[in-house]
Amino acid sequence: MQTVKILVADDSMEFRTAFTKMLQKQKGIKVVAQAKDGVEAILLAQLLKPDVVMLDISMPVLNGLIVGRKLKLETPGTRIIFVTIHDEQTYEAIADLIGADGYIHKSSIRQDLPKVLNKVKKTLPKHIRPARDTAAALKLMTRDTVLFRNNSSH
Repeated sequence: MQTVKILVADDSMEFRTAFTKMLQKQKGIKVVAQAKDGVEAILLAQLLKPDVVMLDISMPVLNGLIVGRKLKLETPGTRIIFVTIHDEQTYEAIADLIGADGYIHKSSIRQDLPKVLNKVKKTLPKHIRPARDTAAALKLMTRDTVLFRNNSSH
């Protein structure tokens, strides 16, 4: 069985921690990283190349809808699932417009998570690309930031 690599992005550390534990109880799932805001989600998704990004809509810096749209454009193979407290149909309609692969309301997460994950798993390629190691990716991110700062000061 292939392992599906997931990035969890939510501004609540308590939710990220509990949700990660819930995800890792699912068969064939590995959470490769957690992001606390939209910018961090984009950076980690670009570096780690997860199969699925689980996004909250209401996050600081960049909201999840902007992040989801950007990731759909820049990393089309990555599946986007919104996990949110927003149950207004407007948010779900926007998620559909940007090409989200799933939408889960936090109040029904226990019931809906297995169904949505199974649906998304079926759309993944048979040979899933390997994710980079989180520590190695963070080291690269730090190195690139230092190189950028050094080059921009000339």
